[in-house]
Formats: sequence, C-alpha cells, structure tokens
Amino acid sequence: MTVASQRVQIALYSLQMQDGAVGRAEKRLDESLRRDLASEVQSLERSLSDGTTPPAEARLTQPRLSALRGLLEGQSMKVQTCQEAEAEAANQLRNDQAKLVDLQVRIENLDKTLEQSVAGK
Repeated sequence: MTVASQRVQIALYSLQMQDGAVGRAEKRLDESLRRDLASEVQSLERSLSDGTTPPAEARLTQPRLSALRGLLEGQSMKVQTCQEAEAEAANQLRNDQAKLVDLQVRIENLDKTLEQSVAGK
C-alpha cells in the first residue's frame, strides 16, 4: 500500500509539473499574440489618424482594423478565461493534495495497526 501511495504521489507531482509547464507556455503564446495584435491595431490607427493614408487605402484598412480589434478583444477574454481556469485548477490541486495526505496518514495508521496486531499474536 505504501508503494502504491508513493507512486500516486509521484504521478500527481509529475502531472502538476506538466500542467504548470503547459499553462506557462500557453500564457506566453497568448500574451505574444495579444501584443502582436495590439501593435498592429496601434499601427493601423496611427496610419489612419495621421492623414497620410490615401482614401482608397483607408477604406480597405478600416475593415481590417475592426477585425483586429475584435480579435484583440477575443484574446483578452481568452486570457481572462485561462486565468480563471488556472486559479480553479490550482484550488482543485490543493484540495486533491490535501486528500492525498489524509489518505497517506490513514494508510500509515492502518499499516501500524496491522503491524502491532501481528506483533501481538
């Protein structure tokens, strides 16, 4: 039982590490995409506001700018959703770790009781 408990603990730790690595990579990617979108939106806004963009090009730029703003808003919402999911997952992990510790204590107590009962016979 102790070996099985230790294996479960190792597996949970490994899962926690992998989950953290994936979460950090996803955050970096999302943040990079968001920065790129924000930069492009700012660039398009500047080119339209400085008056140097020819009218024909400005008409083509407006729909692109609107689409990019929508994508940027979607990315911002995605980041917020990911942060909420991460917080929930971290909370669940803490709960599961507490349960695991409780189970380990119970198993150790059962093991000691069995050992004492065998030694007493």
